Amino acid sequence: MSELQYKPSARWIRYLRSYGPTPNNAVMFDEHVTKAARLAKIDPIELPIPLLPNILEAVHAEGGGSIIIAGTAGDGKTYHCRALWEAIGGDPSEWNDSHAAIKSLNINNDKKIYFVKDLSELNEQDGKFVLELLERSVLENDNKHILVIAANHGQILERLRKRSYKEFSTHPIRETLEQVFLQTGEGLSRLHVFDLSRSTHRKSLTDVLDILITHPEWEKCSNCYFQSSGKGCPISENRQRLLGATFESEQLRSRLSDLIDIARLNGSHLPVRDVLALCANILLGHAEVKDGLMRCDDIEKILNDGTFSKGSLYDNIMAKNLPNQRVGERPVFKALSSFQIGEETTNEIDGLLIYGRYDSELSPIYEDLIENDKQYGGSAYFKKAQEAYLEGDEYQKDNINQKLIQLLESQRRRLFFTLPDSGLGKNYFWNLSAYKYAASYLDLIKNLKNNQPIPEDIRQLITLGINRIMTGILVEEVENIIVATSGGFTESKVSVLTKEEIPARPTRRNTEGMLIRLNHNNRPLIDFHMEDDKDGVPFELTPIRFEFLARVANGILPNSFSSECLEDLLALKSKLLRRVEQIQLEFGDSYIAYNINTLSLKFVNDGFSHGSKHISVRLDK
Repeated sequence: MSELQYKPSARWIRYLRSYGPTPNNAVMFDEHVTKAARLAKIDPIELPIPLLPNILEAVHAEGGGSIIIAGTAGDGKTYHCRALWEAIGGDPSEWNDSHAAIKSLNINNDKKIYFVKDLSELNEQDGKFVLELLERSVLENDNKHILVIAANHGQILERLRKRSYKEFSTHPIRETLEQVFLQTGEGLSRLHVFDLSRSTHRKSLTDVLDILITHPEWEKCSNCYFQSSGKGCPISENRQRLLGATFESEQLRSRLSDLIDIARLNGSHLPVRDVLALCANILLGHAEVKDGLMRCDDIEKILNDGTFSKGSLYDNIMAKNLPNQRVGERPVFKALSSFQIGEETTNEIDGLLIYGRYDSELSPIYEDLIENDKQYGGSAYFKKAQEAYLEGDEYQKDNINQKLIQLLESQRRRLFFTLPDSGLGKNYFWNLSAYKYAASYLDLIKNLKNNQPIPEDIRQLITLGINRIMTGILVEEVENIIVATSGGFTESKVSVLTKEEIPARPTRRNTEGMLIRLNHNNRPLIDFHMEDDKDGVPFELTPIRFEFLARVANGILPNSFSSECLEDLLALKSKLLRRVEQIQLEFGDSYIAYNINTLSLKFVNDGFSHGSKHISVRLDK
């Protein structure tokens, strides 16, 4: 029996595997994609190009000009260039077969469009030609030539930095382009910039997943020996759990998308190349095969060895099939590992996993959440380790405990994605991660995007967390932000003198107070406005900072979670104190008031009543 008869999807799986986090993944580069698909005799993976209509509009704009497709490695710059080439009538074979650094195409009879698919590949002569063409098109109103450049942000800025233009001390294109990249200014009217590094979001993930799991090549799996014999296949199982509009599939996708969003809001840039690697790894990951990624050739051994459960897509999302070195090489896996899903737990979850099978009260929940999932939940492998632990074999205790710990972590990862809100409570699954308050953070962003009021419990969580950092004591103040000082020149973290109070919500006297809005990165930004202070002090509320504040508000010591977040909040405290001092130079001191015979001080109230305590000290003559 031939390979195609026995394993009809083998070529497709090999091709998909090369998109995963393998040590050698040259197919991830656009110039290799079409060639690899042609050799495998399959249709290539065609990713969505949401910016293509906008780029086409720029090509045909009446005002003319040129185009820069910017981004970091893996964002799909070359892919966009190739798509544009084909969309305006370019021959795909010419694009694939030509090794020229600059390609050109005549459009509209009187225009010529030049493509630079990688600015870093240009030699000095070609680079000079391209920049001269860019200057004529953008600055000198040349409408006969259009330039399309794919470049990393630093590459194009560095090329322009080294080049002079007429009498300008700073190249005019470089100056405005830098502002566009930093989102601090408007660009030139004849230079159309498309920054792909800003385009990765939750829809990018679901789009890539849909394209991979609905590829026509999967239809061949129905003729596979392992499917027809009923033995099953972890690759097919993983695909089925992502496929369709079932509640379980939608929940898994939603929670995975939330992780991607939080990682992005924490500052991780996840290019489409990494999203592809993640999706391929979810489908093909297995801890005991070559490179951690399954091929059709591996399935028979996996089934014979009873290691089906080690191909769990829930473990693959967290890259548990890969060595640590390879995880660190990929931003997407590094970002996802920071959630510590599987390592975090609760007593309820661990009690259910260890004793639920034998406890009459827990057994119905155990059967529903664990036992019913024969492949990745109540597998024979897990049950054997569970029984060995409970029977207490003293001679193999250490080995049994270590094996059970690994399996419990795997089960927690599965439960993070499968636990229904109707079980232990809405959003309970976040307790199985390092971001226990992530649901509140996502709700905050949702409300800000929809111009809805911020939920009062979230506002109080932020206020209380900030106040406890500002003062260094367990205050209960949630109506005002306390800007406190120790009263001396030391850097004491405990501050009991109230320097200023900023209302946590707008008041008649202070119409802004602690104002929370979305900034240009779609992150919540807190502006702290004192009375008559129009400028305010900004503070970007990232997911990890919100988590830090929420934990402090709920009684966790600040240095037990993130020393970096603590430093960020103490830096905010210093900025607020400096701002108070600037205002007091104009309006006078608010925390120490003098008259002829008394000195009045405002002390932080560490009780349950709100507001500062006023204490007057009589001054003897």
